[in-house]
Amino acid sequence: MITAVDTSVLLDVLIDGSLFAAQSEFQLQEFREMGFLVVCEAVIAEIRPVFTNDQHLIDFLQDLQMEFIPSSINTILLARDRGYYCEYFKDLKLVDPALCGDE
Repeated sequence: MITAVDTSVLLDVLIDGSLFAAQSEFQLQEFREMGFLVVCEAVIAEIRPVFTNDQHLIDFLQDLQMEFIPSSINTILLARDRGYYCEYFKDLKLVDPALCGDE
């Protein structure tokens, strides 16, 4: 089984005093025993500020036996075609930078 790990779970483990640290660590261990743990681009970007350098982040992922799997263009297009983001952001007002003028 492959389990995609969300940023919030990793932040629970990384941030001192997290309310859910023990539970998140337990869940990571449990899912790791059932298969593979993976993260995507967004998770890497969101947890990077916690580390003093890139190598520490890489070491953290290796320590947890977690693999980074980049999204393919087909995956991104599939998400778009499923309409989730269109529905989620249906009331979002878009700003055209060309109309903002120079400041």
